[in-house]
Formats: sequence, structure tokens, C-alpha cells
Amino acid sequence: MILVQWKDDYSVGAERVDDEHKALIERINRLYDRLMNEDDPSAVSVFFENLANVISIHFALEERFLHEHGYEKLPQQREDFERLLDEILGLLDEFDRNEETDRENLAARLDGWLSSHSETHDARLGEVFPRPN
Repeated sequence: MILVQWKDDYSVGAERVDDEHKALIERINRLYDRLMNEDDPSAVSVFFENLANVISIHFALEERFLHEHGYEKLPQQREDFERLLDEILGLLDEFDRNEETDRENLAARLDGWLSSHSETHDARLGEVFPRPN
């Protein structure tokens, strides 16, 4: 099942970051599939936790790219990364606390989280890397 489809608008102009974004979308889609089809909440929880770890690693890569290119607003970006990671961990905690949570709603919030990240925080990467034409 597909929750999020890659769009060229998501491109930040750095191939490695774009590849990671595509991989994140693939993981989010796999999580969505598990949310909708997996009866074992612990399997979903483990997958969700792994996604949170991958997102943390991804943010570290983006932060390194911004640092290497002298991005002036890096402290703000770090705070945003921490807040976004806290939001993902909050979704995981919510699922763990109530395995009967509305999975469609959780998936919609996950999609909203990714869209928000792409439209705001990744837009800053576009300031550093020219977008492809």
C-alpha cells in the first residue's frame, strides 16, 4: 500500500539527500502497509522504531550537509530536527500506549509529518543546493 508518492518537488538538489528522502518514503509506505495489514502490534512497533532511527540518521546527514556548506541558520535547523524527531517518537509512543489507536489517523499524521518536513525544512536545503531543472 502506498501512502506517500515521491514528487520532483521533494528534490533538494543533492543526490544523496534525495536518495535518502526516497528511501524514507519507501519506509513510510512499508510502515503504512504494516499499520493497515499487520495484526501483531509489536511487529508494527518495531518497524516504527526502526523508522524513527533511520529518520534520526537522515537528519544527521542533512545537518552535516548544511554545516559543510556554511548554512547560517544551522542552530534553528537543529532545533527543528529535534522537534520533528520528537513528533515521530510521539506517534510511536501513542501507538505503543494504545495499540487499538485509529491506524488510518496515525497514517494520515505520518503523511502530514513528511509533507511538513519536505515543504519547510527541506526547503532550506534548497537554499544551499540548487534544485535540478
